[in-house]
Amino acid sequence: MAIELQWTDSNNNIQHICFRGAWTLNEYYEAMKHSREMASAINHSYVAIYDFTNTTGIPPNFLSTGRYAEANLYKASTNVIVGTGRFLQMMMEMFNRLYPAALPNMQVCQTLGEAYRIAREAVEVAQSDS
Repeated sequence: MAIELQWTDSNNNIQHICFRGAWTLNEYYEAMKHSREMASAINHSYVAIYDFTNTTGIPPNFLSTGRYAEANLYKASTNVIVGTGRFLQMMMEMFNRLYPAALPNMQVCQTLGEAYRIAREAVEVAQSDS
């Protein structure tokens, strides 16, 4: 599968969404549906890491997914976008400006290590706030 999802810890605090190679909008919609199903099984907020380090780019019309994302919200408290080239980074920033509710607290970084550092810090903040 071009988009793989998994919890990376036993408490289901960090969801890693890994994009590999070329992927389609239909695969994206299916992955987001699966992401929400995974999240519905927990009773706390979590951090989503969108890992683009192994993808060849984004499909045409990707910005059109924003309305779907806002209409189908899930409870990620922070969204970390990782491994983006400059073009993809600009696209994700534009996506966030157009659809701010779709990716709350979006942060962009360049390495998976940095993404996990951001995610762990966000989990700690969320746990201290509850």
